[in-house]
Amino acid sequence: MAKCWPELHKKCDYCHILPVYVFLSVLIAGASWKLIEQNRRWAYVIVALLLFQVVSTLRSYPAYLAYANELWGGPSQSYKLLSDSNTDWGQQLKGTK
Repeated sequence: MAKCWPELHKKCDYCHILPVYVFLSVLIAGASWKLIEQNRRWAYVIVALLLFQVVSTLRSYPAYLAYANELWGGPSQSYKLLSDSNTDWGQQLKGTK
């Protein structure tokens, strides 16, 4: 990633950013664990957030490519912020025949 960093401002592809998600997931899991150790009530908050994410993701089935977080307005509003192949790669093309 350090090798590609100067080029990221020109073309920021997801392939350059994907490795960061692994480390962020581990960091968030560790922080969540520490919060639960301090106060068990945090477990309910964390479980609620995880369930919200699972339901949100399952609602976009089978078009996962067009998924957008609810902070963006959900999958039904992603076309306003993204365009071209970021939201659709012709998944419904077979159904149009």
